[in-house]
Amino acid sequence: MNFINKSIGVVTLVLASASTASAFDALYVRQTTGDTKFAIADITEIAFLDEGVSVVTTGGANLYGYDNFCSLRFNQEHTGGVESTFADVNYKFDGSMVAVPGAASIEVYSFDGSKVLGVEGDKADVQLLSAGVYVVKAGNVAFKIVKR
Repeated sequence: MNFINKSIGVVTLVLASASTASAFDALYVRQTTGDTKFAIADITEIAFLDEGVSVVTTGGANLYGYDNFCSLRFNQEHTGGVESTFADVNYKFDGSMVAVPGAASIEVYSFDGSKVLGVEGDKADVQLLSAGVYVVKAGNVAFKIVKR
């Protein structure tokens, strides 16, 4: 199974779980230029393509190139007129080490959903991981890294 097929499987799983009783209302796409919000009900497909992440909605397709793409986040909107936004994620990645100051633990997942690393503390050594795209989870935030 190639990388793209594995990625689509993960996204399909996430979207299927979003339709449960505690459903998520919104998907936020974080880019280096800012965030874009999509209503879950409007999303028909999410795909990780060679050229970037594609979010297809009832209104059309949106492609986010990997050079500008940071992360995806599903969120349940809160009542009271306050719109949820991304918390600023302060992290450092130098190709071999991920550091998230203040994190109690760090988990690293491959795009097929497999946990490939878990450490206590705010630093994770990823130099033994194969080249690829990974999701890093620290507390209640997640972001992607690209290991070359």
